[in-house]
Amino acid sequence: MFPNKNNKLIFHKLIAEIGGSFLDKTIKKYDGDYRSQHFHTKSHINSMLYLNIRGCKSLREAKGEISSNKKLRSLINVPSISQFSRKNATRDYRIFEDIYYHLVSKAKRRFGAVRLMKDIPPVKIIDSTVILTALKLAPHFQMDSGRAGIKISTLFNGEFPEKINIVKGAVNDRKCIDGFLEDKHSIYVFDRGYYNYKWYDELSNEGIRFVTRGTKNAIVMEECMISSKPYENIYDTEVILGCRLSRKIDPHSR
Repeated sequence: MFPNKNNKLIFHKLIAEIGGSFLDKTIKKYDGDYRSQHFHTKSHINSMLYLNIRGCKSLREAKGEISSNKKLRSLINVPSISQFSRKNATRDYRIFEDIYYHLVSKAKRRFGAVRLMKDIPPVKIIDSTVILTALKLAPHFQMDSGRAGIKISTLFNGEFPEKINIVKGAVNDRKCIDGFLEDKHSIYVFDRGYYNYKWYDELSNEGIRFVTRGTKNAIVMEECMISSKPYENIYDTEVILGCRLSRKIDPHSR
């Protein structure tokens, strides 16, 4: 089931912490099991915990491992791949949000807030905003034919702005935050306006952890087709984002 006994222990302990009357009330509060005859909320939560702790690369891999393990099947009603994907998209996110805050509250009571914050990586947020003005008032900050403006980029650490950069409004968001992401012990959060695949690679190689959103027109370079059902329009593929040109990848490397 798990290559590491510690992972198995963590999995079962998390299930025990989340379960009980709290989970039942939360599911009922948001109608989490409405029209769910098979893949109910508890199965969904347990499967996602397993997927992350086990390090599964795809929903299909998680489904295969759960299906082949009797003990896991007693905890998780194994869904089809399409059910798995559909419930990820449609089940009310507030169920998972409430579980998160419930676990944080329990951890604070058990370990104390000070100790807990020392163990949890700080989250730092990056965002930019543009302040516009009439072109005739600030022609040297021209953005287009009728407007001028400045762009303010801020790194917020949860208590105060840690870094601020002010540039002309026309400067690309990504170029405004050089030097912002330097702390390997933090998790940085920023929106998709900063996307740059080569930069993502550089951050990953430097051990910088970050969370961001993908773009709708993201370039996807397929790495490995795992399986497909064209007649159902279902494709399970391991991919990397970006093209070889934008990422400057050696065509012979993986």
